[in-house]
Amino acid sequence: MKGFEVYENEVIRLREIRKSDLERVRIWRNLPIIRQWFFHDQVISKEEQEKWYKQYLNKINDYYYIIEDKIQGYGPIGTLGIYFLDDGGVEFGRFMIGHGDAAGKGYGHKIMTIFHELVFDELGVDYVYLEVYCHNKAAIRVYQKAGYEIVGKMNKNKLDVYIMKKYKT
Repeated sequence: MKGFEVYENEVIRLREIRKSDLERVRIWRNLPIIRQWFFHDQVISKEEQEKWYKQYLNKINDYYYIIEDKIQGYGPIGTLGIYFLDDGGVEFGRFMIGHGDAAGKGYGHKIMTIFHELVFDELGVDYVYLEVYCHNKAAIRVYQKAGYEIVGKMNKNKLDVYIMKKYKT
């Protein structure tokens, strides 16, 4: 266990990734509809996924969670990552809804709610930082609805990226 092994509310459970999750996550991550939103958008092999997992287990500032639905019975529906920054904040990343039946069902807001409970209330961080492609309108709407503000813009992979932040209130 690196961080919170399990953190949950009435609707969503976040649990640390396990080795048994790797193939499901790799399949989700390799779906073109998901892969297009990642900065590293190449297809990932089983070997690459296993190598990443071994490296992940040795990192002390990087937490990766499986998102599970507790109401609809979908079970694992996606992932999110938390990277601790040196100045009291965290970076939110590796977020995806991989379970096809869960996509477009309003989970974004529910996941952001539990994520904020975890990082602000339990972990005591000062702010959350994230990067999102400027053309990812659905994600930007979720983040803005959750209270994130665009604080900058940069270029990655020859595409424009917004830098967004939310501070603890």
